Amino acid sequence: MKNILLLLVWTAAFLVHEAPAETPASGSTWERLLRSDTRIAATSLQVGKRIEARATGGTVARYSFSVPAGQFAAIHLRQFDVDMIAALFDPEGRLLRVADFNESGATEHLTLWSGRGGTYTVQVRSTNPGADGAYAIWMSPPEAAGRSAQARAAQLMRGWYGPTRPGAAVAVMRGDQVVYRGARGLASVEFNVPITTATAFDLASVSKQFTAYAIAMLAESGRLSLDDDIRTHLEGIPDFGRKITIRNLIDHTSGLRDWDTSFGLMGYRLEEGLTAERVMSFVSHQNDLSFEPGTRFYYSNTGYVLLAKIVERITGKPFAGWMRDNVFLPIGMNATFFNEDFHAVIKGKALSYRGNGDALKLYAGNSTAVVGSSSLHSSVEDLVKWVGNLRNGHVGGARVLSMIGRKATLADGQSVDYAFGAEPTTYKNLRVIQYQGLAAGYRITIKRFVDQDVSVIYLANDGDDAAYDHAFELGELFLKDVITPPIEIPADTPPDAAPAVAATVAPSLAEYEGVYYARPLNTAIEIRVRNAKLELRLARTQTISLLYQTKDQFVAGEWFLRRLEFVRGARGDVEAVRLFEDDQQASHFVRIRN
Repeated sequence: MKNILLLLVWTAAFLVHEAPAETPASGSTWERLLRSDTRIAATSLQVGKRIEARATGGTVARYSFSVPAGQFAAIHLRQFDVDMIAALFDPEGRLLRVADFNESGATEHLTLWSGRGGTYTVQVRSTNPGADGAYAIWMSPPEAAGRSAQARAAQLMRGWYGPTRPGAAVAVMRGDQVVYRGARGLASVEFNVPITTATAFDLASVSKQFTAYAIAMLAESGRLSLDDDIRTHLEGIPDFGRKITIRNLIDHTSGLRDWDTSFGLMGYRLEEGLTAERVMSFVSHQNDLSFEPGTRFYYSNTGYVLLAKIVERITGKPFAGWMRDNVFLPIGMNATFFNEDFHAVIKGKALSYRGNGDALKLYAGNSTAVVGSSSLHSSVEDLVKWVGNLRNGHVGGARVLSMIGRKATLADGQSVDYAFGAEPTTYKNLRVIQYQGLAAGYRITIKRFVDQDVSVIYLANDGDDAAYDHAFELGELFLKDVITPPIEIPADTPPDAAPAVAATVAPSLAEYEGVYYARPLNTAIEIRVRNAKLELRLARTQTISLLYQTKDQFVAGEWFLRRLEFVRGARGDVEAVRLFEDDQQASHFVRIRN
């Protein structure tokens, strides 16, 4: 449920590698990979023919296909057991599009509107030259490009989703009017139930804007102040010696630990069995903050659970019921609700899936019940009404709309691109307000092109991270005067690429073995050597392999655990380990036995 940042053509997951032998010898790694190389023999893509191959040693493979002008075409790259990157070039060798949104097991898609006839090419390779694996590539039958934006939107949906797999429901609005509705794929693969625009989805972190809206309504009516100390409204919150305000919770500047990354370290499966009460218990056992409130922005789902509890304490009503009576029903969102029971049977709900090569896997946990930060269920049809309310303020009014448009500001005056559950950003030099969510296989986004008054609602259940980019592609069809900047090839390694492993000799791994305990999390981990590698065992779920980086430091690479740093005492013995969820949040585990 971590906040999903804008997925651009260039993704932070790209890794930089030594060039394979058949690519040009000059230029940066990016230039070698993402410039059309006619020296590589191209395999012809034939409609209806699937080509299966292996990615080996970072080698670039090249595929070609010919289409006349005015066609729509879709290329599909299924990654069976290797993570791939694909680049599409026009007949003159100009880079049109890059796809690297998903890891091994999922499928990348490249779509094309052929502005001119000729031979187009696709170059593919493994993102990791040391990881070989199988993949398949094929081409859907080209067809004449639609003459209207609506026709082209339908073609994109068919290019991205098949009729027998999970898919998405979407709507595009211009002002208050829906100019395109579409749905493709299955809500239940097992029972062959199609997705419609009335299908319910778990909105994941898109829920936060609704929680923030409730707080804004209560603030506008004078029932609370955004500068209130949260301990005046909530019992059981520890005294950290620093004031945490309601505004800090809204802005993600509280310093409170994020519950989902922390629960990951505690071994919980995040999509099943969790409740707001369990999160409140977690908060009550904390003994420190990650930073001084107001000094940093750190995305924390915990803050939004507390906001929902504040609504309950002030109104005297359960959060889900208050939202239903004061927000959803007045807007006409009759099928929208916060789910407080993770065992609940939700009629008409899309189940969520993730790709596994040609097969699929159903997420065992398709719901959480952690209301406030997540757990809102809604449909495209209801969200159309919500987007309308964000324009006219029928519920809330102009003052609330003005309040929720305020960006977060740090104590030093620095502005943060976050405002009451929304992320102000840009797309091709256009101002956009977006809301994004991820839980289990749900990929949810609402994007509002501010100056063009165009909005895109996109709800998917296939676990495909490309959904966030797809929403931009759909929206662009309905925009006017879009200036598309050229795709720039980075000159060198992205700044957040994985750090190189230091060329030092690893110490004896046995000295790190032991059981470690963290009081704030009330959980223990076990670290052991297995097959000449260090492994970390969580309390309830998985075992994580650790990669040696430098003295006392290891890389984990999980979404909730990036790296570890062992702590030594005065005599040089290992006494503790710090588990870094990211650069801003770490948990301290004390060694309790070998």
